[in-house]
Amino acid sequence: MMKTSRRVIFSALALIAAVACLGCGRDPLARDLHARERMARALAEALPEDLARAPLRIIANPFINKAGVPPDAVEYHRAVLRGLSAGLRRPIREEEVVFPALRDGAWEQPERLLLGKSTRTPLSLLMTPDAFDRLVVEHPEARLFISVVGVPEKVAASAIWTNARAPALALYLPDFSVVPEAKQWRAAFEQGRIVAAVIEQAGYPDGRVLRGADDAAAYWPRSRK
Repeated sequence: MMKTSRRVIFSALALIAAVACLGCGRDPLARDLHARERMARALAEALPEDLARAPLRIIANPFINKAGVPPDAVEYHRAVLRGLSAGLRRPIREEEVVFPALRDGAWEQPERLLLGKSTRTPLSLLMTPDAFDRLVVEHPEARLFISVVGVPEKVAASAIWTNARAPALALYLPDFSVVPEAKQWRAAFEQGRIVAAVIEQAGYPDGRVLRGADDAAAYWPRSRK
């Protein structure tokens, strides 16, 4: 039972909000990987040119380094990196991929921290609240952090979200419910703390890209608090 539970957890962590891409191929895994790659490319292509060329770090799923992780998890990780690389028009270097700090017990038994909770980005519940701020300190040269694992709970109170001098953020398939107040997301886009995000939405085969105040206002109308 525990082995099955851990496999489910690993799969959830690797998919990071993946939803099946219907009708676009014979192999469900292959077409889903292709969809993930296209959306990652769309995110990278949406980045401001100065930041796309600046030192950056990609915040990835640390569980891909754990013994026994299902092969699919690694394939999803590689697909996202391929997409980012294509969008940036350069290879992703190994040192550019970094991993967030985890809460106590998350590495050994992630399922315990996820029990009874629901999110499309499980790492949001497994990262420490200051995980992104720690990475900023560890990588002071980076001007941009691209997260492919969502954002930590309480990220809106962290320096990377509130400090105008902190590196910018770009988000791949985030779960916006992690920060429940729409005004927090609007402000982050308006103030340039988040420079781009790509989400899954019907009618957008390569993902819907959000960037800037206008996109934020359209997605989170002022009537939403």
